[in-house]
Amino acid sequence: MRRSKRLTKKNRYRRAYTRDTLISPIIVFVSNFEKCLRFYRMVFNLPVLHKRSDWAELDATGFVLSIHGGYRGTPRRQKPLALHFLTKDIEKSILMIRKYGGTVGRLRNVDFRPDEFVTAREARFRDPDGNEYELRQVVSIG
Repeated sequence: MRRSKRLTKKNRYRRAYTRDTLISPIIVFVSNFEKCLRFYRMVFNLPVLHKRSDWAELDATGFVLSIHGGYRGTPRRQKPLALHFLTKDIEKSILMIRKYGGTVGRLRNVDFRPDEFVTAREARFRDPDGNEYELRQVVSIG
């Protein structure tokens, strides 16, 4: 039984790394590894593909999200990475972000028309390490 579980995990890991995606993995450098790992796992329900010391790889379905601990740099004013996390229930996601140590900015309605024909609700948020991203719930398309 244990062997088949290991094979299943190995196969899941293999699938995550052989997807037809443009970028994978996306690496987030953090100083508080355990807190940030818990944050991404719990808020976005991302299963762990691999964890070792201060490095973990999470299955984000379309790509692998790697959390790399041990970052000792100074906080930046402008972040070089922009990720938008899609959600079906933005209010629930905001509660989860706060529950697991993140902070959330103002929730706003955004209309991308006429270019993308998308109306969404979104809010910027920070993980426990201060990395800033955006949470988005699509309201309508077209």
